[in-house]
Amino acid sequence: TFKVYANDTAGNMGVSETRVVTVNVGAAEHEGVYLEPQSSSASCGGETEVQIWVNATNFQSGQINLTYDPTCVNVTNWAKNTATFPVGTWTHSTGGEWITFASMSSLSGEYKIGTLTIQCVCEDKCSTTLNFVDPSKLFDPSGGEIAGVTWTDGTFECTSGICGDVAPYPGGDGVINMGDVIRLLNHVGNPTEFPVDSWAGDCKCTGDGVINMGDVILLLNHVGNPEEFPLECC
Repeated sequence: TFKVYANDTAGNMGVSETRVVTVNVGAAEHEGVYLEPQSSSASCGGETEVQIWVNATNFQSGQINLTYDPTCVNVTNWAKNTATFPVGTWTHSTGGEWITFASMSSLSGEYKIGTLTIQCVCEDKCSTTLNFVDPSKLFDPSGGEIAGVTWTDGTFECTSGICGDVAPYPGGDGVINMGDVIRLLNHVGNPTEFPVDSWAGDCKCTGDGVINMGDVILLLNHVGNPEEFPLECC
């Protein structure tokens, strides 16, 4: 909104008038409620963060019912965006999350609702849809349901981890190096402080389900000569 006025040749200021200019910045990439990233993944025992966003007009609150396959993944945490939505709750159940959120005034535009921490709980490859199901809804300031909201589901995939890739824990980085050797060594000395999943740390070719110094030495030798000292626990 602009206040517009004119001056004459003598420099006398005229009466100001209001002019409103509407700027169209184009359609948003997403409308409604969606996940960012929409497709995500983690290796066995690993975790990743997935954000929930909303892009709508004249809304103030909402509720989310998110479901997934609990034999494949589990949600371990919900961190709400308290700066925008100071009011809200989170209830976790097997295979589902119930999330509520509300701002202190009406909003229009794109806002992060919060961040899910999703963990892969299956040792084999698996995938699941992250479904927004009824009664997921957005509400206007009067408490009325906003019609026509698009709820874009996401996907999550549990990938097979790399044998011996134990650092950083959990999830690794896809590379076997001295960081993994040190992590495994520290685990043998103090498994509580330095946890490692047995499927990734039991690196001996015979694999006995126990992580010990034999696994540490094999991993160390593998880093120096991977062809002569293969890791076959997986």
